[in-house]
Amino acid sequence: MAKQNCQEEGSVTAILAVGDTRQLKFKLCRHKKKSDGQARGPFYIDHDPITFDMKNGSLFFLHPKDEKLLERDFYHLGDHTFFKHGCDGVYCDKGGLSLGLVFRVSIHSREVYSDTGKLVLTPEEIEQGKNPPKFTVADNFLNEYLQDESRKAQDDDHRKSLWLSVREKYFKK
Repeated sequence: MAKQNCQEEGSVTAILAVGDTRQLKFKLCRHKKKSDGQARGPFYIDHDPITFDMKNGSLFFLHPKDEKLLERDFYHLGDHTFFKHGCDGVYCDKGGLSLGLVFRVSIHSREVYSDTGKLVLTPEEIEQGKNPPKFTVADNFLNEYLQDESRKAQDDDHRKSLWLSVREKYFKK
């Protein structure tokens, strides 16, 4: 709750892989402390990630304790560690396309505008003068992208060809 994440604390996350094989990578981390006792971010203990190949149709369950700071006896470090995990986007090494559909228990949801992704404010929030959170970097990137017709057309063609190859490979009988 301290990170204002919508996932219910202590619930499992399920990830379904669709398309070409993707690698899910885990790195063991701990927080380094400043002299004043404040954390200064993750410190990788093992720079070589533990990897799992997620093929089309693979279902992965992420245990909620994975990201918690815990004492993990199997590393004998004497302090608390956690795992960082992730994949390298939707494009695979060989030019393929892979998606991870994530399912989790959410404790709240908010309506967003489909064209911008910004929150739809409630009448009370508008009355209080609140503004939707600003994602300046993402907004600027999206606006530049939408204005560059040649790049957009090229990227659209690339995505279409990737999707057609994935559809042909995995979804045609």
